Amino acid sequence: MSPVHEHWLVQHLLKINGGFEILRRGDGYALDYSRRTPARVINDPPILMLASREQDYSDPYFKTVFPKVVRLMRDTTVLVIVGYSLPPDDALIRFFLRQFAEEPEDGRQKFIFYIGPGLEGAKRKVIKEVFPTISNKDAPRLICYDGGFDEFAAECLRLADPRFN
Repeated sequence: MSPVHEHWLVQHLLKINGGFEILRRGDGYALDYSRRTPARVINDPPILMLASREQDYSDPYFKTVFPKVVRLMRDTTVLVIVGYSLPPDDALIRFFLRQFAEEPEDGRQKFIFYIGPGLEGAKRKVIKEVFPTISNKDAPRLICYDGGFDEFAAECLRLADPRFN
């Protein structure tokens, strides 16, 4: 069995906001999924994007990933948002998401899965702020899931393969 980040099905999985496992190594980056002590994190901080207008996007990681994100958002048909509230201060992430379906015709055959605990109405409200045409054109299609990603994945497995029932 391969780690999920090496599986062929997620070859186009981009973590836009960086992550605690992305560490700078010279001119490049390394993925470190090990447990790190607070002292190690302080001495070797990860590459993270904060949901704030004060975020510094000058790091080469963001300069490298942003053009890819825009291209992939336009080319993809399924967008999965997991446990993120899309705060208004996170204008850059909202901009990236809008690339998924800028116009109603862009979103006709596209789907958004919004996964995380919370009221469906609140999730729909946030998505309508990013995709205003969703209200009158139902494009892209929004599917909300009230629960964690682990529950969502287990439910998908049960639907996709009866052996997981």
